[in-house]
Amino acid sequence: MRTKQLSIAVVLVSSFCSNLALGMPHYTDFNGSRDGYAKTYLDDCGRSCVEDEDGAATCTRVRKEVDDLSPREWGRYLRAFTAALAEPESELQALIDLYTPAFFSRGLHNNGAFLPWHRWYLLQVENVLQEQDCRVTIPYFDWEHEAAIYDHDSYDSLRNRLEHGSGLHDSVHCLVGGTMCSARSSNDPVFFSHHANIDKIWSEWQALSSDNQWAHTGRVGVDRRMPRSTAAPGDVLDMTNLPGGVQIAYDAVSGN
Repeated sequence: MRTKQLSIAVVLVSSFCSNLALGMPHYTDFNGSRDGYAKTYLDDCGRSCVEDEDGAATCTRVRKEVDDLSPREWGRYLRAFTAALAEPESELQALIDLYTPAFFSRGLHNNGAFLPWHRWYLLQVENVLQEQDCRVTIPYFDWEHEAAIYDHDSYDSLRNRLEHGSGLHDSVHCLVGGTMCSARSSNDPVFFSHHANIDKIWSEWQALSSDNQWAHTGRVGVDRRMPRSTAAPGDVLDMTNLPGGVQIAYDAVSGN
């Protein structure tokens, strides 16, 4: 793992705990550019939009890598997180509390639900943060991973490697340490950036082929609702059509 990236995670926790305010929110206007009949632009919520010749727009939330967030973007994220937690009967706290020790050991890990459940979970948390500021998306924490992860030819093989492989999901939880290395890891805001990176790797594997795109095996059938969720695995296999009609893309790391 890169030392720089681990230090970024520490900064995230420290910044969150001190409710650090970095800059003021602002909007930027974009005139757009024409590519054939398509007009591309960023809307007021920072989504990447494509407008066809009939004026219909398709807009995608973009999740950036933690190093690529500007101070203003960090400020928005931290303020949205803090404000959402401070709400009476906080919906964000209720989502965090889904990760109780009892649920942690029952049906969430060590089976096919691991990847789709966490994709659904990230979406729910991000939706709550966007109620505070629609420009906020969950940044992903790009810890190093081996290129061979993409060579797995089955969903369960990929899932097992991502979840338990050396230097991957399990390892990063405890390399960050503290609450992250416990069944209550969702109480640490680094948790969401860590799992966003896992989700990014899965989405990249999905994009390699049509078979990968729709692959899923596990105790919960592809059309059966996952425990403590509102979605089935099949509802979250397509990043361009997630529950609520949400589209999400992961921005490449700057300089790559």
